[in-house]
Amino acid sequence: MELQSASTRLRAFATFRGRGSGSSELPDRRRVGSVDRRAIRLVGGLGAAFLVAEVFTLVSGPAVGVLAQAVLLITLLALSMRQGPGSHQRLTLALALLPLVQILSLALPAAIIPILAWYLEIGLGAFEAILLVMRRLDLTFRDVGVRRAPIGEVVAVGAIGAFLAVPAYLIAGPVNLGQGGGFVGLAIASAIVIVFIGVLEELLFRGLIQSAGTQLLSRGGVVVSVAATTLMYSASLNPRYVVFVALVATFFGIVARRSGSIAAPVAGHAALAWVQFIVLPMILP
Repeated sequence: MELQSASTRLRAFATFRGRGSGSSELPDRRRVGSVDRRAIRLVGGLGAAFLVAEVFTLVSGPAVGVLAQAVLLITLLALSMRQGPGSHQRLTLALALLPLVQILSLALPAAIIPILAWYLEIGLGAFEAILLVMRRLDLTFRDVGVRRAPIGEVVAVGAIGAFLAVPAYLIAGPVNLGQGGGFVGLAIASAIVIVFIGVLEELLFRGLIQSAGTQLLSRGGVVVSVAATTLMYSASLNPRYVVFVALVATFFGIVARRSGSIAAPVAGHAALAWVQFIVLPMILP
């Protein structure tokens, strides 16, 4: 009887283990496979839509570009409402910020106002939109990578970013930010560049978009964030600079994925932007 009882307990334990681990793996794989296929279709469709809108923007000028980006924005918002809560909606809403930023950029031509004011006004709108999307998705700052990272990693990536500013400057050339002279003008320009280029772009691309892409596509999240960054910088119409930006975005994306924090990419991007736009124009012709 004791042997039979022990055998019964072993069979029961094996059955429990099968239900708790082994037997659940197959449904999970099927579910993940199904989600992956849906995710690939979603990302492919959104990518095509973004590409079409960007082509219209670059070829037809600001007026048509604003219309194309507005149609894309409305489409993404409508799609997110149909999707309901989940990883698909999170990625769709995160990507919806891109046409919004494009609309702000096109509606406020940099040719009529100083570049610093242009960065400031667009950046404030973009920050507000990011916070609204995070609130809509019930995300905390920790969910988008705003968390502590090893200080050594932050310093190392910051130093690499400062070094990368040299090829960035040589490829893109000097940019007149229109800042005032003196220490005050330099301090204001530095603050705007660091916050509205370094911090903002990493919070958007590596924080919000890459985290959403990672939730849906695992390692594909880096690809999504790099594609989004490249798309936004394609407006520069400088192929070499676009390729450079894509490579830098890949580096920042890998760092963010490995550490789970955007602290190091923010340090790298802020250092890159500050040296490229503030320091090098003062010391190089």
